[in-house]
Amino acid sequence: MVGNNQETIFISMNSWLATGESNFPEKGSLYVWRISLLAKDEYLGQLYQLLSEEEQRRVERFRFVRHRRRFTVARTSLRTILARILGCRPEEVRFVYNQWGKPDLAQSCNHLKLKFNISRSHEIALLVISRDREVGIDIEWLLQHPGDFDTLAKRFFAPEEYKQLRLLPESERLEGFFRFWTRKEALVKAVGTGLTIPLKQIIVNLNDQPIRLHRNQREQLGWYLYHLVPCSGYIGTVASHGPSCTLHIQEWMAENSE
Repeated sequence: MVGNNQETIFISMNSWLATGESNFPEKGSLYVWRISLLAKDEYLGQLYQLLSEEEQRRVERFRFVRHRRRFTVARTSLRTILARILGCRPEEVRFVYNQWGKPDLAQSCNHLKLKFNISRSHEIALLVISRDREVGIDIEWLLQHPGDFDTLAKRFFAPEEYKQLRLLPESERLEGFFRFWTRKEALVKAVGTGLTIPLKQIIVNLNDQPIRLHRNQREQLGWYLYHLVPCSGYIGTVASHGPSCTLHIQEWMAENSE
């Protein structure tokens, strides 16, 4: 634990359990699934039928087939995992969104008071579910990086963050950039108010230093970060609010995946 408000836990790519079964979420725990977004083309139509009409319209707006597939597999995996926990069918899961777009479960189907967040990049998605705390998650594929990430760092990182990044050996700066980025994004998603808190005002560290959210002093307390390595070439972060908790991680293989 760092100070009173940050814990950084490193989960290696070898720690993920190869199972498609979703454990019942206990209070005081976080459950994280690594989801492959690959699926055989002939089964995508079956998955498509599990989506709501609004989600199907979102699929149709994607220009490229691979983007349609990734969204469909991520969304149906989310629905299926939640449905198994809630004891309903995937198509019965209902989502609502706050004014900044953060998704939540509709009260009518959320008798367990679950909180969740999902993120995807390239061919991998990460999903986190909790019963008793706000959560956020972010994943980034290192090979799909901005050409000039130094310029992005100057724009979105606080001066002390940028200084810390520049102190890294040049060969480690890209990974360092994404470690900063996923921590900030996971915190933004957990707070759930979009970019009303500018990224430059969410100050995290690669070292064991407290998180700082300038907007509200009280929001500095009780945030925990969990650094994930979902698989080679990816970096992820889970953010949660509340006491430190147990992290359960596992693989989710969508039905009919490749």
